[in-house]
Amino acid sequence: MAIIGIDLGTTNSLVSVFKDGKSILIPNQFGEVLTPSVVSVENGKVVVGKIAKERLITHTENTVAAFKVFMGSDKIYHIDAHDYTPIELSAMIIKQLVEDAKNYLQEDIQEAVISVPAYFNDMKRVATKQAGELAGIKVDRIINEPSAAALSARIHQSNFETLLVFDLGGGTLDVSIVDCFEDVVEIIAISGDNHLGGEDFNRTIEDYFITTYSIPPLSQKDRSILLRNIEEMKKELSEKESSERRIYLSSGMCHAYLSRDILLKICEKLLFRMKSVIKKALVDAHLNVSDIERLIMVGGSSRLIVVQEYLEYLFHKQPEVDDQVDYLVGLGCGYVAGIKERNEDIKDKVLTDICPFSLGIDTYNYGSKDLLYSIIIERNTTLPCSCHELYTTIRHGQKKVEFKIYQGEDVIAKNNHCLGEMSINVPKNVAGAECIDVCFTYDINGILDVEVTSLSTQEKIHSVFTSHENILSQEEIEVKLKELEQLKKKEEDLELIYLYEKACRIFQESVGEKRKDAGIIIEEINRLKKAKKMIELTKSKRNIMKKLEQLDTQSPFIYEEEGLIN
Repeated sequence: MAIIGIDLGTTNSLVSVFKDGKSILIPNQFGEVLTPSVVSVENGKVVVGKIAKERLITHTENTVAAFKVFMGSDKIYHIDAHDYTPIELSAMIIKQLVEDAKNYLQEDIQEAVISVPAYFNDMKRVATKQAGELAGIKVDRIINEPSAAALSARIHQSNFETLLVFDLGGGTLDVSIVDCFEDVVEIIAISGDNHLGGEDFNRTIEDYFITTYSIPPLSQKDRSILLRNIEEMKKELSEKESSERRIYLSSGMCHAYLSRDILLKICEKLLFRMKSVIKKALVDAHLNVSDIERLIMVGGSSRLIVVQEYLEYLFHKQPEVDDQVDYLVGLGCGYVAGIKERNEDIKDKVLTDICPFSLGIDTYNYGSKDLLYSIIIERNTTLPCSCHELYTTIRHGQKKVEFKIYQGEDVIAKNNHCLGEMSINVPKNVAGAECIDVCFTYDINGILDVEVTSLSTQEKIHSVFTSHENILSQEEIEVKLKELEQLKKKEEDLELIYLYEKACRIFQESVGEKRKDAGIIIEEINRLKKAKKMIELTKSKRNIMKKLEQLDTQSPFIYEEEGLIN
């Protein structure tokens, strides 16, 4: 049984395996390695990936995307008369990836290594592991996305160098500083923003268009159409100085124009937020900009030309953006899976990771009701690690010491993320006479073990902390497993379903002759559903795909009708 690597992304997901001395990206049922992180449920039937992405416009009420951003929160999505959490929706994506891996490898899957943004807190990491459980796969190892990317970028090199890995995905930004030498990839500092990614650039452009072109309040369907066009215009700006198109919404036609200069101006605040994240990583690593030898770009959103130009301005060097920018994390997960399997070709590789957040407890604050945050494990400490601190009683006759465990960086304890609380009995004594030893042990998967010892009595208590807020119990997992198993996958010709959904989406987005052409293709697909000869079906699907691609890539000005031009 194999161990696979999964890059569970906000926009797209990938699955990989270490085989024949290298990490291999596993193709999905369409022969593609990128599976859109989109889920659609209708009449108890679920589709994920490419087909579901087409349904974002045609079936907006039953289709969701970008749910990874809310992993571990109390966010609920109401789809097909049922409520789903981000954990359950992520489980549907993972389940499809595991099935693709089984079909490709022709063997059962033992477990998966899943990557998460470096700045995912404890709650989000546990939620990710539970998504794997709901998908029916063991997830023993969680790896930080930039760590996986650094391993992938360095796998065939042995020289000493310091890298900065800039990972800008659909919903998050992670910046990691990495020291590399021989077979060791050592993460020395991590910084990030869990709410800064390609989706934020889309929203900024959307707000600009709404204000500039006086677009009335958008329905969910119109917003999906607008965002899809925005995504395409962003891509065009990587090749051209400007992009323009006519976007047909229910309120009318919008002639949208976007240039690199406009994008730079309206996204200025987002770029400054990036600078803050980079600066924090450099400060924590005790490095200057000049100490960075290579600037590795990771994540689909790092293709944005304004981002690349801004980083070149900050570092005075060209960012490295290669053809595998979308795949580096996924490939890295495959390498980590190989290391975990103790594969002979890679077992000597060493990947160290660090704690992204500080961990500590609340302590008495003289003169204030707000308790102070006493840090026991500093952020960017190499994992696994174990640290001790001594604390004393603060009152005469005190019989018990109570404290809460926190994760975060604020000096005031309550402003950090609370993981739980503990208490231990101590003998009555004068204030400051009784001591307790607090030992924090933090492993590579973000699991915190706390042991507290009363030095005078040698009584010990210990507890393992993962955030339980909004996280499923084992009983709830079993119930959810049964519920998800009742959802059926569409057993029809998936390629034909994809062509149909694509044609419907083009029909709804278009007007005039382009809409008529899409309608003709829809009728052709419906007739094809009754075809019995495999050769006829295969040839027809190939021809329809060509027609749809031509329609989808045509200039938005080709099918203009008189009276529509502003």
